[in-house]
Amino acid sequence: MLGQSPWARESLRRTVSRSSDAFLYILLPVVGVAAAWHAAASLAVLPPHLLPPPDRVLARIAEAVRSGVLVSNLVLTVQRVVVAFVAALGISLPVGAAMGFLPAVERLLTPWLVVALSVPGLIWALVALLLFGLSELTVYTAIAAGLVPMFVVNWWQGVKALDRDLLIMARVYRASGWSVARDVVLPQLIPQLFASARYGLAWGWKIVVVIEMLGFGNGVGYLLYESYHLFSMERVLAWALAFLAVMLALEYGVIAPLERRWTAWRPRVGFGG
Repeated sequence: MLGQSPWARESLRRTVSRSSDAFLYILLPVVGVAAAWHAAASLAVLPPHLLPPPDRVLARIAEAVRSGVLVSNLVLTVQRVVVAFVAALGISLPVGAAMGFLPAVERLLTPWLVVALSVPGLIWALVALLLFGLSELTVYTAIAAGLVPMFVVNWWQGVKALDRDLLIMARVYRASGWSVARDVVLPQLIPQLFASARYGLAWGWKIVVVIEMLGFGNGVGYLLYESYHLFSMERVLAWALAFLAVMLALEYGVIAPLERRWTAWRPRVGFGG
């Protein structure tokens, strides 16, 4: 294209490349699974009540969207995970940083961290239920209790892996503490932030569904539990697919673009040119 700057051409090339990757790695598997599902349903590999065809499940999703049932419950579930996720980040960052910078804190907290990491999510859920009953605080506490030790490990190891030469250079140039934190430490911890976001949200989705099944009258977990009691595989698949679509939208619509933007300074590592 005549008159286009090298920057514009490179930006266009990256956009096309990302679109191609999205097609290859997201859309093609989805199309393949949908085709296999349709074929299995058409051949009656399982009875229709156990393997409903995709069009019936999609019609159920569309009906639930129109009635507002799906959207309202999805919003509640996502809100619960996001609030607990943010709280866990806020608690874990100073603890992980202290463990990374202060050997005494590291020695003191490491055994407790191992214990916290070993506690199953269901136990956190049951303890929170006994403490706070059927309340939003129960959901937030149970999710955050499982996320905090995971995040602490991530921040702890991230701080220990900081480039010490850059920290020494900052001291030599007498940079302020805020400047060192903003320009030296935080950029190196951004990868840890996105790693925490990925496996933290993945863990949060799992535990929130379990908690909502334990007696709550709303949320995706409640819808799945209700569908199980109605012995409706069509409803179970509809809620599960809608939930999966939200998770993929957050990953590829929010987390991945932010990660590309905030880590653009990092060289890409790959094979094959």
